[in-house]
Amino acid sequence: MSTSIRSQAVAAVVIALATDPSPATGGTWRARTEQFTQDESPAFNVWPIDEKYSEDANDRDTLAVTLSLRVQCLVRSGAEVDLAAELLAVFAHQQIMADETLGGIVQDARLTGSKWTIAEGGQDVVALDLDFDVMYQISRADPTVNQFYQSS
Repeated sequence: MSTSIRSQAVAAVVIALATDPSPATGGTWRARTEQFTQDESPAFNVWPIDEKYSEDANDRDTLAVTLSLRVQCLVRSGAEVDLAAELLAVFAHQQIMADETLGGIVQDARLTGSKWTIAEGGQDVVALDLDFDVMYQISRADPTVNQFYQSS
């Protein structure tokens, strides 16, 4: 069975963030739901958050897709935990935007927003979530067929 373009795009982001020398010494994860330990920090966690579809008026067989992905930069450490998260965020931004096609899987990628979350209660934990939109075209009948690169 083939893998959807959505899944390929998420995998491409995970691979880009795991590239040495990654500052995420705790690892790069795909849609991890378990709590991260001190030893697993700093880390990246990547997952899809939303998809929007639109039909091409001139080609009913093609769907244009905007996939929103979240890259969470998670840090558990001592003082200035926000600076450690910022280093992860800069690396993530640079890695993803170094090839906006994610290796030819999508047409474009762009940063659309960020959100800081700082844990309360004496723990030095911060998550800086970066949201990216990636755009691609799929067959209306098959999410594994990349219409943009089929027709190019």
